[in-house]
Amino acid sequence: SALLARADELAAFTILMAALGIFVPVFCGVAMSLQDSAQGKLGVLSVFFLLSGLLMIAEAFVVWKIPGGCRTPEQMQAMERFSLKNLGEALLGAVKNRKFMSFVAVSMFLYLGWHLDWSLWYIAQVKYALLSEAQLSYFNAICSILQVFSLGVFARLNQKKSVHFTVCVGAFGLSLYPAYIQIIFSVPAAVRPWTFIGLCVTANMLEACLAMCLVQMLLEVVPERHRSLTVSLYTVLTTLSNCIMPLVGVRIYVALGSDLRAMRIFFLLEGVLRISAFVVLALRYRR
Repeated sequence: SALLARADELAAFTILMAALGIFVPVFCGVAMSLQDSAQGKLGVLSVFFLLSGLLMIAEAFVVWKIPGGCRTPEQMQAMERFSLKNLGEALLGAVKNRKFMSFVAVSMFLYLGWHLDWSLWYIAQVKYALLSEAQLSYFNAICSILQVFSLGVFARLNQKKSVHFTVCVGAFGLSLYPAYIQIIFSVPAAVRPWTFIGLCVTANMLEACLAMCLVQMLLEVVPERHRSLTVSLYTVLTTLSNCIMPLVGVRIYVALGSDLRAMRIFFLLEGVLRISAFVVLALRYRR
């Protein structure tokens, strides 16, 4: 069916992106670790950002050259135009669609807990788990390698059980991070980096399916009328969560004292939120 074909294509794309993310982070992390001074590390980082910018400019030209097909005057006339009227109709249609609003509520609850530690996660890695630049790059590379294999498993699981089951697996993976952090902070400092890598790669393998599943769940329930505009509005919601929740997380950490105890309490609170999201998704799947 069309849904299964789309799922296979999305899985293949996600696997390819994971494979491409293996080598560059390792190269950059090792190059930074070889520098003795902060100025040297910033120099290496600046070179990588410059190369990244140049490659993105080149990518823009490549995408510009991809043929997009031609539309007839009749098709151009039938194309939906953005207007306040269409925006209002899209909002009203979305609110009246119970399946769509149910997905929005559940997915945004998941995103709130997912995005909450995006700023603090790096602080936890470097300041408390004591990872070096090279170890951070090793962690990212191992995660990418394992995602290449796990995403293939999740693609088959989507076909066998449905994306509504697989997304529960991803939500469970997210809930493992706060528990792992408590363990990592409890072991001796000398072994914290490798304990972090050994534990957190397992959560990352499970988490990897979330983006793949959430896109397919959205496309299942988005209203046909003003479909593109409604998807755009949903994307705005997720972007707002990504903007606001990391700031909220930092505020909580600062209010708790900005120390190891504060970090422990923060991840305890986040764990409750993520486990709650997992339970909600599991109950939704059973229904």
